[in-house]
Amino acid sequence: MSQLHFNKILIACLALVLVATACFQGVRFTDTAQSNATPVPLNLITQDVQVVENPLSGTRLDCPVMDGVNALTAWAKLDYSRVQYINIIQSDSHGRMWLATDGRGLTMFDGKEWHNWQPETREDMSYDALRTMAVSEKYVYVGAYGSSDGGNLLIYDIEKDKWQTIEPSLQALSGNVIGGLAISPDGEVFMATGNSINIYNGASWRYIQLSDRPGFLMFMVEDALFDHEGNYWLATSTGLWRYDGKSWTTFTAQKGELPSNSVNALALDSKNRIWAATVNGLSVYDGTWHTFSVEKYPWFKGWLLDVEIDSQDRVWIVDRDEITVFNGKEIAVFTPNLVSDPMWGETIGFDQLGCAWIDGFSGLAILREEVAIDPGVYEFK
Repeated sequence: MSQLHFNKILIACLALVLVATACFQGVRFTDTAQSNATPVPLNLITQDVQVVENPLSGTRLDCPVMDGVNALTAWAKLDYSRVQYINIIQSDSHGRMWLATDGRGLTMFDGKEWHNWQPETREDMSYDALRTMAVSEKYVYVGAYGSSDGGNLLIYDIEKDKWQTIEPSLQALSGNVIGGLAISPDGEVFMATGNSINIYNGASWRYIQLSDRPGFLMFMVEDALFDHEGNYWLATSTGLWRYDGKSWTTFTAQKGELPSNSVNALALDSKNRIWAATVNGLSVYDGTWHTFSVEKYPWFKGWLLDVEIDSQDRVWIVDRDEITVFNGKEIAVFTPNLVSDPMWGETIGFDQLGCAWIDGFSGLAILREEVAIDPGVYEFK
């Protein structure tokens, strides 16, 4: 059994206790759906798309070269002996790439060298799975899922090379299972714990107590983001949850908004559209939910692991067998055999140059060529 699977089982047991004993009070919920509600038909997108036969165009000479791989090859690959079990890939405003891992600490690539902080060398690092991360101009925030020792919020000061560990307490972090890290437009750090949303401004804490809806299962918060209007979105196993600063709204499969309540990843494009990768397909929200028809879009069916938006507003969708790049009219598909891997991992990220960093089963791959589809404009009808 992998450490990730062990962690998830342990987390589930902890969460059952948390949900059973939590006192929900305070904030108002709207538009919630009962689990036994009659499903509503999905609003399906059925337009035809074209598959690009040769998904690569010109070579990018500005993408990083790993382990002496020829700069002219389509893919550069980093062996997993140096970085393993990647959960999240993010870039910062200085072009550094941050990789949160499952039990192997935090890794950063500064453009020339690799830096790694592991529990063996840093007492304040957690052995737990680092399953949530948010990166600002000065700080990296990572949350560890709780273990028998309890999870912590870890804050890394990039300039000072200094770590701070915030443990659960009455004056700070309210729970030891941490997820949903995201930085608000005002610079506050939001995170979900067992019975509340914790908000940290760098000096003090405030809390949004969850009320009225024990269906919120914090231990299964998979992703989080803020949209351009300042709404806080959480991807969970019980649907999507949106907080507008006053009240919560839920979006579920029972109401015909999503193909599944289990949402693995969220992404935001330049038009403030929310893209949701679920265990049963892909949906997008532009004020109304749209789900891609599996007949017209077979690449988007089944268990999707991640969805990300690149600098050209193209959508990248990850599952074990394929990575699909979509511009609204055309689709390019990349299979893991391109990097001699049996399957893709569960995350993708982009650096400032637009190079794609992709987690594989046996290594980290970097796409060194342009994807041969131009940015498209997609209008949902």
